[in-house]
Amino acid sequence: MVRPVTYIHCVSLAAVTTIIVIILSLPRLSLSHDIYDDGEDNEEADPNEEFKNSPMTPAVAVSGSVSILPCNISISQSDDSVQLVLWYRDHVPTPIFSYDTRSGVYSRPKEWADPLILGERAHFSMSTLPAALVLNQTRRSDQAVYRCRVDYKRRTTTHARINLTVIEPVESVRIVDESGIEVVGVAGPYTVGERPSLTCQVLGGDPPPTVTWWKNGHHLDSPNQASPNEAHVTSAISTRVGDEPGSVAVNTIHLRALKKEDLRSTYTCKADNHELAPTKEAAVELDMNYGPERVEVRGLDGPVSAGRQYQVVCEAKGSRPPATLTWWLNGHMKKGVSQMTSRDVNDPWTSSTLELVVSPQDEGSKLVCRAENRELPAKTMESTHQLQVLYSPEVQVAAGSSLDLNNIKEGDDVYFDCHIKARPDALKISWSFNGVEMHQNVSAGVMVVGRSLVLQKVSRKQAGNYTCAATNTQGANTSSPILLSVKCESMVENQPSSVLYF
Repeated sequence: MVRPVTYIHCVSLAAVTTIIVIILSLPRLSLSHDIYDDGEDNEEADPNEEFKNSPMTPAVAVSGSVSILPCNISISQSDDSVQLVLWYRDHVPTPIFSYDTRSGVYSRPKEWADPLILGERAHFSMSTLPAALVLNQTRRSDQAVYRCRVDYKRRTTTHARINLTVIEPVESVRIVDESGIEVVGVAGPYTVGERPSLTCQVLGGDPPPTVTWWKNGHHLDSPNQASPNEAHVTSAISTRVGDEPGSVAVNTIHLRALKKEDLRSTYTCKADNHELAPTKEAAVELDMNYGPERVEVRGLDGPVSAGRQYQVVCEAKGSRPPATLTWWLNGHMKKGVSQMTSRDVNDPWTSSTLELVVSPQDEGSKLVCRAENRELPAKTMESTHQLQVLYSPEVQVAAGSSLDLNNIKEGDDVYFDCHIKARPDALKISWSFNGVEMHQNVSAGVMVVGRSLVLQKVSRKQAGNYTCAATNTQGANTSSPILLSVKCESMVENQPSSVLYF
C-alpha cells in the first residue's frame, strides 16, 4: 500500500518541476500571435501595468518623415546579451513589433511588425545610440505612447516608454488681395497714396502655425518692430478658421499710404508650426504706377530765328510706366522725329525730339510738351515755352495817307511811309529811287524823317519807282516798289491846261 502512494508522489514532483521549467522559459519561446493572445480571461488586464514606473521619453517627428523611437538595450556584463525586444503601443495588449535574437549570434535577428499598424515601414536599428525603432513615412495616426520591453540573457527585463508626437506641416500658403483674388509674384500696380491690404491664408498645420509678415527681410508683426517699418504697417491680425489640421489660418496686413520708394518692396508671409517642420512661405513684390515728377524742354534757351531748324528735346522723368510725350504749337499737335524710353526702373524717363521751324507769325505762340501716363490720365504734366521769334524785317512802302498818287502834279509835296515789322527792330533804313540808293538832300527837297521819305515840289524827273530797305540782326529786306507818276501842265491857248503823264 505504501509503494503505490510513494510512486504517485514522486510522479507529482516531476510534473511540478516540469511546469516550473516551462513557465520560466516562456519569455524565450518563439514569437507568434498565439503567444500574446491572452484570451478572454485577461481582457480586464492593463497592458501598461508593467511599464507604469518606466521612464517616459518624448519623441517628435514630422508627418511623412522618419520617426526615431529610442530604446536603451545596453548591457553591463560581457556574457550578457539581448534576447528579445518587444514594442507595444498605447493600450494594445499585444506587441506591434518584435526583434528576436535568440537564434544565435551567427543568425540574423528576426523582425516582425504588425501588418495593419506598421506594415513594412518599421525596422529596429542597432546602429543608433541608443538603439531605436525606426518608422518610415510617419503618419499622423502614428502619434501614440510606445512601450519598449527588452529581455536579456541574464539581466532583468527593462521597460521604457516613448511619447511620439507627430507634427503635421503646413500644407500651403497663399496671398490674396482685397478682392480675395490670389496674388502670385506681383501685387498691384498701386498708386502713390493708396492703402492696400494683403491677406495671407495658410492651410493645414498641427500644431496650429504661427503666421507672420516680413518686408524686405524684416519682421513686421513684432511688437518691438523698429519705426522705419512701422511707417508701412497699420495692423496685422492673425486668426484661424477651425481647429482641425485642415483649417485655415489668416493674417491680414494693412499698409499705410504708399510712396514711390515702396516700388518693388517684397512682402513675404511665413507660416511655421515646429522647428522640425519646413517653413512655408509666399512672397509678392509691389508694383506701382505714378505720374511724371518733372517735364523739361531743352533747346529753346532764348529767342529763335524764323526759318531756322531747331532740335528741341523734351524729357519727362519719374513716370511709371514711362510717359508718352506729345508736342503742341498753338493748340496743334506737332510730330516729333524720335522718342526714347529708359529701361532703368530706378530712374524712369522718356525723351522726345522735335525738329522745330518757326515763322514770324509764331511770335508769342506757346510750344507745349505734354507728358501723359496712359494708366493715370489725371497725372498729366506739361512744360510750356512761349516763343520769342527773331526774323528779318518785313517791309512795305505806302504813300502818305493824304496823298492821291493818281493825281500828283509837278510842284506837289510827296511823302512815303516805310512800314517795317521786325524782331529785333531795324538797325538801318534806306530809300532807293529806281534801284539807286537815295541820300538826304535838303536843298534838292529830299528829306528822310524817321521812316518817311519826303519829296518837296516834285518834278517830272522824280517820277519812277521808290523802295524802302530795312536791316536788323536777322537780315535785310527791301520792299516792293511803289510807282510815283507826276503830272505836268501844258498851256494850250484858249483851252484849259492838259495833264501829261510821264
